Amino acid sequence: MELGKFEILEELGRGGFGIVYKALDKILDRLVAIKVLQPNLVNDPTFISRFLLEARTASNLDHPNLVPIYEFGEIEGRYYIVMSYMPGGSLKELLQKEGSLSQGRAVEIIQQIAEGLTYVHNQGVIHRDLKPGNVLFDAEGVARVSDMGFAKLIRSDNSTSMSTSGDLVGTPAYMAPEIWNGQPATSATDVYSLACILVEMLTSEPLFGGETTPMVMKKHFERLQLPRNFPEDWKEIIKASLEKDPRKRISTVEQLVSGLKSTIKDRRISQVTKKNTPIFFGIGVTVALVVFLSIRLNLFSAQPSSTAVPESVRTRVTATKLPEPTPSIKLTQTVLIEHANPKTDLGNIRVGLIETSANVVSLEDSVELSAVIEGNNIGYIYFFTGLLDETSNSIYVIDTDYLESSQTGQESGVYYPIWPDAEQFRLNFDFEPILYTITDGSQEVLALFNPQSYGRNASDAVYFVDGTFTFQGTGESRTAQLLFRDGKMFKVLTYTGSSTTGAPYETTPNVGDTFTVSRRWMDLDTNGSVTAISFDAGDTITFSGKTIEWGTQYLPDGTYLVGFLVADMDGNITPAYTQITVR
Repeated sequence: MELGKFEILEELGRGGFGIVYKALDKILDRLVAIKVLQPNLVNDPTFISRFLLEARTASNLDHPNLVPIYEFGEIEGRYYIVMSYMPGGSLKELLQKEGSLSQGRAVEIIQQIAEGLTYVHNQGVIHRDLKPGNVLFDAEGVARVSDMGFAKLIRSDNSTSMSTSGDLVGTPAYMAPEIWNGQPATSATDVYSLACILVEMLTSEPLFGGETTPMVMKKHFERLQLPRNFPEDWKEIIKASLEKDPRKRISTVEQLVSGLKSTIKDRRISQVTKKNTPIFFGIGVTVALVVFLSIRLNLFSAQPSSTAVPESVRTRVTATKLPEPTPSIKLTQTVLIEHANPKTDLGNIRVGLIETSANVVSLEDSVELSAVIEGNNIGYIYFFTGLLDETSNSIYVIDTDYLESSQTGQESGVYYPIWPDAEQFRLNFDFEPILYTITDGSQEVLALFNPQSYGRNASDAVYFVDGTFTFQGTGESRTAQLLFRDGKMFKVLTYTGSSTTGAPYETTPNVGDTFTVSRRWMDLDTNGSVTAISFDAGDTITFSGKTIEWGTQYLPDGTYLVGFLVADMDGNITPAYTQITVR
């Protein structure tokens, strides 16, 4: 089937306005989504004239969290809207597939929706028909709001319903009381709908459900009853977003997101303390960590004298004038890791003092770190984050990660980054106060993701999480690793021995099996020397049959050791560190 220059490939869905198709723009050779209006709407001249006006308005809206509208028009009496094709599907489909989401994932999606809504509200546009089916995900997984502006066609401030049957057009489960009462919509109307969506994301059930439209409408006007399994720390902000009277309701989506995040901040781990008894010593240490802990960690490398330093390609924020370098923690290694025989020659790489754009960072902010790197034959560069626990005089290892270059080399199937072709270059990186978790959408536990292999691009890189796998049926426990690629777990390895040096077995988790995360600690003596690498048990996640992914949480308040680990192709590593306070 064809519609002008568009070849219709498949039907994506149906709604009150029309049918949505996936199509190919044969002239531009790109996939698009086309919404073709229902024939009964085409017969209403008033509707068509206002449709064209609203479509023109919506097509001028441009924001990363809105679905772009490419064009609209009419061919042989068939009116249509052409939009960007969203391969990630809808939020409705996500909830049908995965069920309830974690608070961290839910607030990430809600924030993306809110950013798009804030933009359109500032343009004087109200959506009026927010629902999970109107939240789509692009190829990168970013949430985008669709049908922006067209909901005005459903009911204007001075008209009756635009449906030919005379019934109110919309999605009853998400419609604010003022819309049911025929009152004008405001930004608070979209706040109400967004709060309904959030409750459904966390419970997998619509807050206002019912078999008939009158039954649903009645629930919107009854005393609010949140589900028992709704998070306690979000109840007050949701109640304020679902006030029946829009004058008493939170008025902007920004206020809703801010309230959600403030409670998350309080909910995130407020303290990380080491348990008294470590599980084991020296097991599962990444090559990078083994090497850098086996050398003296020199935090005051000399700054290269040259000032003509090219910028590296890994720059997320353009550097402005930076302050003087801040004082740094100095660690010295006096005990080598057992059974390890790493190279300790620093080679010809030098890393200058790390310069920071600030000494203190708050949640939702970032600090730019910058350092001059000098030398040849530079291979992998890692970023390291650790929290100093003064009670146990240990550093809790939070993150070790690859820093990416825009160019990638390959030799014998092994990928590696290619850095600027210069003896000196400046590496810039934005440190954000987050740590990583593993989650199935309902459960979420803290985890240390260790880099295992650099990929052709960022989505191909492989990371692993150390821990203990327990089989529900037998109660047997094994040392194990969860392997992740592109944010999703793709393999579980269990080992027969007491460490990952034993024979590995690829294991398929059954529902009820569990994985307890191992937390890694760098034990210090009174002089700040690293005396041992020890592990203790973190939190446990139970396999439920849902997809395991990685997520993020905010870091707790504290002082952090952050820095770069620069390796040459022979495995020699040169570190540089500084301190950042999260407050």
